[in-house]
Amino acid sequence: MFKITEFKANHLSKECHSDERSPSFSFSCSSDEANSFLKSAILKMNGWKIETLSQTGIIYKGQELKSFTQYVATLEAEDTLGRKDKKELIYETGYLGSPFHGKWITDKDYLFKEKGVSPKPLIFKKKIALAKKIKSAKVYATALGIYDFVLNGKKVGKAYFAPGFTSYRHELQYQVYDVADLLEKENAFYFEVAGGWAVGSFVMTRKNRDVADRQALLCDIRLEYEDGTKEVIGTDESWQVSHESPVLMADFYDGESYDARIGLEDIQFHQASYEKVKIRPELLLDYGSKVIAHERLLPQKIEKLS
Repeated sequence: MFKITEFKANHLSKECHSDERSPSFSFSCSSDEANSFLKSAILKMNGWKIETLSQTGIIYKGQELKSFTQYVATLEAEDTLGRKDKKELIYETGYLGSPFHGKWITDKDYLFKEKGVSPKPLIFKKKIALAKKIKSAKVYATALGIYDFVLNGKKVGKAYFAPGFTSYRHELQYQVYDVADLLEKENAFYFEVAGGWAVGSFVMTRKNRDVADRQALLCDIRLEYEDGTKEVIGTDESWQVSHESPVLMADFYDGESYDARIGLEDIQFHQASYEKVKIRPELLLDYGSKVIAHERLLPQKIEKLS
């Protein structure tokens, strides 16, 4: 058997989301015959076509890609014994440099001036009621700090420490989440933002507030309805915020303190405010490997302290 074992765009075989206008493709093949070699390979996407024997660094040189669009890339390969295989992947673009609809928001009442420690996590909330049936729903989000995204009480995505660590003064990654299957008639969006690398204590000197005085959130909720209409709900002063999160402290060095008595419904929220951020990095759809949970350790002993 001759088959295409891997087909990647920008080193990704799934969840191929990117702001790269000229993605790089690669592939590999396998065969159960010793005298089988790659004879030809044809790659197609968006009307562009190339025949090649190169299996890495195949740069897309077709028509300019559009933002928020899914493109089907097709690879057809044949070996010297005449056997063929075909594989597809979805390449999806993000903002491609266009601005977010939403604005940076924060809690103007939270003043964080302590040295050598991380700030209290901020939690942002937006409630959305859907009057029409959804065709697609995607959330694009980033933060100054690190965030978790919770929709209707459930964590969205497997990644931790989003938006990741980059040189924030130059580049800041944002993430995309497909939430169409998670939406209900009434929906509660929560983003919990800890200090992370941007605001929290960092390196040996425990320097904090490196690029921001406090955490901030930037988000667009992009909805497409079955009737063809579209809606974008961005972060603005209609969102709510609080620093009464059940996560009392979150720090890369000192760990996390969590008060399990506090539920999302117990938190007192108030109006969020716009934040004038000190940096203007290029916003790029995330391109690095994600931090995920590989194992969970169960407690051996639980004690009531008071």
